[in-house]
Amino acid sequence: MSRTREATKSVAMKYKHETKMISWIFNISIISILVILILHFVFEFFGKAESSSVNKLQIQKYKSIIEKMTRDADTIKTAFEEDHGIVDNNSNTDLEEDLELYIREIRKPTVSL
Repeated sequence: MSRTREATKSVAMKYKHETKMISWIFNISIISILVILILHFVFEFFGKAESSSVNKLQIQKYKSIIEKMTRDADTIKTAFEEDHGIVDNNSNTDLEEDLELYIREIRKPTVSL
């Protein structure tokens, strides 16, 4: 009878050892997959310079800074013009006329001696 108990203990120990090994393999597999996915997304996030999410964020940040500075400069300019009574009479049509006059002056033949 002791041999059957020893045999059942041996089988039970073997089964217990196998289940521990299977759970260990399962845990290591899950951890490995998670590490691979994390590394994949990190490389994708910091990836190539032209398509990187970090660069997109930085570009958007710089654009918003430049837009804010432009708005601030415009408000300062308009406040200064209002305080000093400066009127901006330059419209696009005036600029176009000035450009046409300048081009005509350049095209005039010059007299060389």
